[in-house]
Amino acid sequence: MLPYVAHWLHLPPLIAYIIVLAALLVGALCLGLILHRIFHRIARRVKGTWGDLTIEVLEFLVLPLVVAGALEIAVEIVELPPRYQHITRKVMSAVILVVVFNFLARGVALFFRNLAKKDPGFLRLTQPAILAERVIFAFLALTIFLENLGVSLTAVWTTLGVGSVAIGLALQATLSNLFAGITILADRPISPGDHITLPGNNVEGEVTRIGWRATEMRTPSNEVIFVPNSTMASSVLMNYSLSGSGATAVVTVKVSAASDPEKVESTLREAAQKARGNSAQPAEQEPKVAITSDFTDPFLQFSLKVPVKTLSDRDRVSEALRKEIAQAYREGKLKSP
Repeated sequence: MLPYVAHWLHLPPLIAYIIVLAALLVGALCLGLILHRIFHRIARRVKGTWGDLTIEVLEFLVLPLVVAGALEIAVEIVELPPRYQHITRKVMSAVILVVVFNFLARGVALFFRNLAKKDPGFLRLTQPAILAERVIFAFLALTIFLENLGVSLTAVWTTLGVGSVAIGLALQATLSNLFAGITILADRPISPGDHITLPGNNVEGEVTRIGWRATEMRTPSNEVIFVPNSTMASSVLMNYSLSGSGATAVVTVKVSAASDPEKVESTLREAAQKARGNSAQPAEQEPKVAITSDFTDPFLQFSLKVPVKTLSDRDRVSEALRKEIAQAYREGKLKSP
């Protein structure tokens, strides 16, 4: 049909083809932009709901689909030679694959972002999860495209199978740490700023960063250590920050068995307030004093626990506590056993 139209308009067939293709593309772009604008306005109205996910995906999808449809119509009208039609069909299938899998990847990405908005705890998993799903969708699209081209992937799968086993064995420790890091980020037993202890590994410190291979910690002596995530995930872990205190300074005090326990407790609380500062503290943050000696001991032993904000404050408060308690001994408020 197009050659007859070109003859009727007294135009060369190539010029007629270009005019028709340009007209179809301009029309498709105009229609796609109009639909894109409509979906954009709808998305603003349903902002913050799960319907927002569907509208945002359609908003992204409408323009490439309309353009791909216009190209398909142009191919049908132009009536290219069989060889070029075959090449054009392969190119069109590649374009459609890119659009479809990009659409799926964007939908999953929007799903993860909505989860992160609902629960900020998912925020640490959002970017890695989006990267992983994009790689998976790209690999699937490439596989389907190669199959359409008639490329046999049997040898490729065999090579990948053998190679993946070898790589898995070589990177066993790294992969173990990687999946342990994903578990930690998802389960959230710790967070940056928490004061934790791994009793079995004799490790104590404040969590500063949770990586994919290791967790970075700062020890009470201000040293930075990296604990493998596999160790972090498989060990018994004590998180003191979950109890409401970043850290606790503990001091053991021995006094004469003839001392009044109530007066000793009052003196220790006073020393704790001076060491930590006289600012008001919540009830659960108040110093705790307990008698830890037995009745058969020739002395009274007290355990003084003073919650502090961070692990870095613990050594400072412990030193100040010992100075205040030493002063109480000198002043006679506490009697040595």
